[in-house]
Amino acid sequence: MRMSLRRVPLVVLVSMILSATAYADGRGNKQPSLGGPIFDITHVDVIPATVNGIDFQQTAYAALFKYRDASQHDQGLESFRVVNWVLAANHAQIFDVWDSLAALNRHLAQRHSVDFRNAVQMQPPPLPPNFNCCIGSPIDDRQYSLVKSFGKPWTSSDLPRRSGPAARSL
Repeated sequence: MRMSLRRVPLVVLVSMILSATAYADGRGNKQPSLGGPIFDITHVDVIPATVNGIDFQQTAYAALFKYRDASQHDQGLESFRVVNWVLAANHAQIFDVWDSLAALNRHLAQRHSVDFRNAVQMQPPPLPPNFNCCIGSPIDDRQYSLVKSFGKPWTSSDLPRRSGPAARSL
């Protein structure tokens, strides 16, 4: 026991040295481009119910996979994944990656994107034709970009203390 406790400071020191060279984006000094990639993460919460013989969850997932398949041909798409929350199969996340914000915006304007959202969201009356699905909450859609590492280790005292327009005035 005494031998292993003596090694703890050495293990901590080695860990600190190795972590000092870690970068936020995992790509070393290579900075992400200003135009992308854009990570679009969308949460879809489907009511797990069957009403009048219509299984909302199965109907929503059929629409979701149709949307995924139609999106494969959109210009600028780098990746499109659909995952479920392990503890609740009626909760899904769409993780799609675009080469730029412009590509994502073009995708969202496509007919298949609009059709998917109309298929799974309750619309105010009058209901659209073939309305047969219902979600438990509004679609939560957020866009992200890579954290820029500034080409320095996270432990560096040279990292900017501010970001955005205020940082430019320094």
